Amino acid sequence: MTGNARLFVAALMLAAGLAQAQEALRPEVGKPLQAAQELLKEGKYKDALAKVHEADAVADRTPYENFILDRMRASAAAAAGDDATAVKSFEAVLNSGRLQAAERLQIIEAIANVSYRAKDYAKAIEWSQRYSKEGGSSEQMNNLQASAHYLSGDYAGLVKDMQQKVQAVESSVPVVDESTLRMLAASYAKLGDDAGYMSTLEKLLVHHPKKDYWAEMLARLQNKPGFSDRLALDVYRLRIVTGTLNESAQYVEMAQLALQDGLPAEAKKVVEAGYAAGKLGTGAEAGRHQRLRDLALFLATLFIALGPTWILWARAPTQFVFDNFVYNGKLNRIYQSSIGTHGVWLSRRLLFPFTLLKFPQNAILILAFIYLAVWLPARGGWKILLADRRLRLIT
Repeated sequence: MTGNARLFVAALMLAAGLAQAQEALRPEVGKPLQAAQELLKEGKYKDALAKVHEADAVADRTPYENFILDRMRASAAAAAGDDATAVKSFEAVLNSGRLQAAERLQIIEAIANVSYRAKDYAKAIEWSQRYSKEGGSSEQMNNLQASAHYLSGDYAGLVKDMQQKVQAVESSVPVVDESTLRMLAASYAKLGDDAGYMSTLEKLLVHHPKKDYWAEMLARLQNKPGFSDRLALDVYRLRIVTGTLNESAQYVEMAQLALQDGLPAEAKKVVEAGYAAGKLGTGAEAGRHQRLRDLALFLATLFIALGPTWILWARAPTQFVFDNFVYNGKLNRIYQSSIGTHGVWLSRRLLFPFTLLKFPQNAILILAFIYLAVWLPARGGWKILLADRRLRLIT
């Protein structure tokens, strides 16, 4: 028997003895229970349970006799390892209405422990939660509940319990008020102590987050000695997340940095956000903003247009790039009508892009053809191409 089980048995036996002093038991009930109590003290748990059964055989028991009988049977069964009987008897004691608040918590804790030992994790969780609701604060019960969640595979329940525990601990930690931290930061600034100022600013961000504090933190971060320019775009991304991207110059610089890093789609998104916020497209710089917008849109569209072609060419370099570019159904039909249904020579296939000129919306495709036609010879691709003049159409 575990230490916890022994503790419950001893406490229940003591409570039963106190109860006997308050109300009388008939000898035919009291004597077997007294013997059971002595056997429990001697560690003879099964013999004690047998004595309890003798008392249970007495007819016409009073409610008080049933109360004492259930307490002794619960103690004996828990000690003897008869978990089902122990839980049933503990529940009967709990429902008797004769327990004080402290005793109720003790019985509930006993039920949770015995249920856990019996690997009835659902019941162990149920009673450990009830223990907390009735005011219990045992750390052992919190650990039992977490373990029962884990062993039963109820990881969602475990996460919920752990989150509540973490939040309870965090909420119990006192937080320094904002005015005190602001005064401390101002004092550090007067002393020229940048390290102290930054440390206090971090505390303000953690406990009292505001846009003004984020704006100052990010500005100081960029001005910090040794700050790498390659992280400038990341700082602007933080400004977007924290809502501190407020100036038109900031939108312009972020879009330009994104273009420089080969991220035209992000640049386009930044520019559109600037227009939506009313920071771009107005004032003396409106023309410059529009040119940046057009450039971002053009490069983003070109990137999308070139993507499939680049992938197809990299995977099948011996097939002509114009064949690989036919990934659009409409374009495929134009291609087929241009070259015919049978294999043709390279010279005729080279004329295919010019048939796209009658469709203005195909301007990006034409630019892609031109780009790849210039890039291809640089890789020696024409030699591969000429060796495979009879080319197949990828559909």
